[in-house]
Amino acid sequence: VLYRSAELSAEEQQIRTYEMLLDQFSLHEFLIRRGATLDTTPEFESFKRAYEPAWPLLADAVVRLEDICRTYAIPLAVVDGKALADQAITAAKAAATARREGRKPRPLERSQLMPCFKNLEAVQRLVEQPGRRFLGPNGLSEAATLVQKVYKGWALRKMLRYGDLVVRAVIPIQRQWRCYLEYQRTLRRISERGEELRRTFAKIQARFVKEWPTIQRGPRVIIHLPSLSLEDPDHRISVSHFRARQNAQMSRICDLKDPNVELVYVSPFPLPEDISGYYAKLLQVGGVENPEGRHRVVVPEYAAKFPDHLSLTRLLYYSVYALKRIKAIVKGRPAYIVPGVVGEEELMIAVRLGLPLLAPHPDMSPQLSRKSIARGIFREAEVNVAPGVEIPPLGRLQSQNPLVQSYGEHVDPSTREDVIASLATVIVENPEVPRWILKMDDEHNGRGHAWVDVATIRSLEPVLARLREGKGNEPPSLARQREAVGAVEAALRRSLARRIGFAAPAIFPNWASFKAHLMDRGGVIEGCPAMVTGSPSVNLLIEPTGNVSVVSTHEQIFCPAYRFIGASFPQSSVPHAALAQAAEVIGMACFRSGIIGHVGLDFVALRESGMLRLWAVDLNLSLTSTHATFKLFDFVCGGSFDAKQGTYLIDQREEEEEEEEEPPLGIARKKAPAVWQKRYYAMNDFVSHSNLSAIQYSAFFNRCRLEGVCFDMHERVGTAFNLVDSFASGVLGILCVGHSPHEAFRELATALDFISHQVGPSDSGDTPDTAEDSNFRAIYSTVKYLADRLTANQVIQSGVRNRHDRNSMTAASALDVMS
Repeated sequence: VLYRSAELSAEEQQIRTYEMLLDQFSLHEFLIRRGATLDTTPEFESFKRAYEPAWPLLADAVVRLEDICRTYAIPLAVVDGKALADQAITAAKAAATARREGRKPRPLERSQLMPCFKNLEAVQRLVEQPGRRFLGPNGLSEAATLVQKVYKGWALRKMLRYGDLVVRAVIPIQRQWRCYLEYQRTLRRISERGEELRRTFAKIQARFVKEWPTIQRGPRVIIHLPSLSLEDPDHRISVSHFRARQNAQMSRICDLKDPNVELVYVSPFPLPEDISGYYAKLLQVGGVENPEGRHRVVVPEYAAKFPDHLSLTRLLYYSVYALKRIKAIVKGRPAYIVPGVVGEEELMIAVRLGLPLLAPHPDMSPQLSRKSIARGIFREAEVNVAPGVEIPPLGRLQSQNPLVQSYGEHVDPSTREDVIASLATVIVENPEVPRWILKMDDEHNGRGHAWVDVATIRSLEPVLARLREGKGNEPPSLARQREAVGAVEAALRRSLARRIGFAAPAIFPNWASFKAHLMDRGGVIEGCPAMVTGSPSVNLLIEPTGNVSVVSTHEQIFCPAYRFIGASFPQSSVPHAALAQAAEVIGMACFRSGIIGHVGLDFVALRESGMLRLWAVDLNLSLTSTHATFKLFDFVCGGSFDAKQGTYLIDQREEEEEEEEEPPLGIARKKAPAVWQKRYYAMNDFVSHSNLSAIQYSAFFNRCRLEGVCFDMHERVGTAFNLVDSFASGVLGILCVGHSPHEAFRELATALDFISHQVGPSDSGDTPDTAEDSNFRAIYSTVKYLADRLTANQVIQSGVRNRHDRNSMTAASALDVMS
């Protein structure tokens, strides 16, 4: 018994209490009911005892679980205490590591706590149930907060989207507005700069007008700037040999005939030594003293870097060294610029050099040189013009000159809408006119001409016949006139495109393209008389003081139709007095409209009812090619132009007196009577041949000497050449002087024949499509025809004079017998 009792006491010593067994073998699962932990259960107490060292961490985790159950109104949740302890201890270790590394520790997240629920599926289902979170004790507040948050988020996103849209819209608007403001500021600066330039130019020109009488009589420097400052760049591009044409007036240097003149010639390209030597020899033979010291050739240094279609004036404006050289040559002496075709560039160059222009104001010149405006000037001068109508351009440039505005007042705006209707109207008003010419306002050398012969449209003949029959009777009623216009217009719409002819088909190949350009640029429709007897032209000099003088008159030569290829001097179509009077009246009208300088006038001579009449047809506000050629003619002949008779006279007595021996001292030489002889010439200012560029300058002139194609300085007759370059562009000008018109034309035909033998016929054939590039064949055939006709007429006239002389001798013998 004692032994057993001792044994029991030892076992009793090893017996553990319920709590101990519970702590050791319990699963430590506890309950959270309605968001509160059942902390009085043995399981929870055992869980608390078992993890007493880490209880602060576990207490925080339990509170987090209670929050989840409370928030989502979970009625009962079973928590796995061991899993919760593992998550808490792991999170504590990670936090300790983060603190050691200087990082912010991360608290337990809900994703880590959710696996601690033993009934995870039931809890997860309740948590994911929509709106479950708002069933808790603070659910209403949380719901309101969420609604507010969502609304504020939506409103903010909407505002951001609108703001983003506004920003995306505002940025380009602001960019465009800033560009517009900068554009307007730039325009204002350009306008202010332009006004300043014009004020400066006006002062320069006013001083020029005041000092002109003194400048004209004294030493002066003339700057010749033969630029083609055409407004439209496409127009310049379409002109063949553009740079060569800007150098086609090298004969301007003949102004050195006046001993008071020093000259600066601006060339678009460096002149070869051959050309410089040719003109130096010409000046020397002509009696110019120190020609090298009295004239300079200035070439814009950047000319080769710019496109060929740029005007010479603009090339000079971009070349600082050339401008400085001109200023150094002038050195404050009286000087002025003689330009070519005037544009806005001439105003800039005049102000930059501080020199006046012997030309119209650059703002007015492009408009006053329009054919539609020229008709207004002719009417204002009360000079006859061809019947017709003006067609205003679609984009008419407004001018501040009241005279330009007044010249455009008579233009009917409806003519710009339908050219054919306007043509029909003038045809009905003038049924006797056989041909109608359509001319573009801003074209030159006949390039913008087209024509239609009324007779080629057979459906017009009955209508026009009735109109011609009733022309002398009472004027037709308005209804009949409208009916006639409608019939003519219908016939034109059917047939005009097939019957119209073009002077430059390479540029305007059909009626549609020509009509589009005509309506865009403006122009005129003019009648061509049935009996044209000639096309005289007059070159005027309108001095800044208003004095108008006739420099020369010419008879123009056209081939093909309306394409100028040359001229003869003097004109022979009408009496010179009538032509000079009409030209001077137009010149005074030009001066009243602000035009000064060199002006070319083109007329048409016609016979109407047996009477000789004159129509003014064109106005050229520049130094024309015929004027430049006349300068060369005047220089080599050394005579004078008789402005009253329109002839050119040279005194051969001077040559004879120089050859006589000096008389003894004390004996006065008897002055021989004047021996005046007339001189005539024919010229081609721009002969282009594709093979000329292959010939050598020296070989050409050596051959000229051998063949006798030269100028006789003693007799003042022969052939002189106006060279543009060393035949590199295949272009040259020809002047042939004779004792009579037929001698001049025969000399010109011989020179062209010589060129033809030297370089061969033109490769292009000079068809209308290629006339812009090579016109040799057209010139050659035309001049040969005219020379033959003049020679035949000379033979006929000589025969008439011989018969008249024989009849006079027979009558005188009869009188002697009777006496």
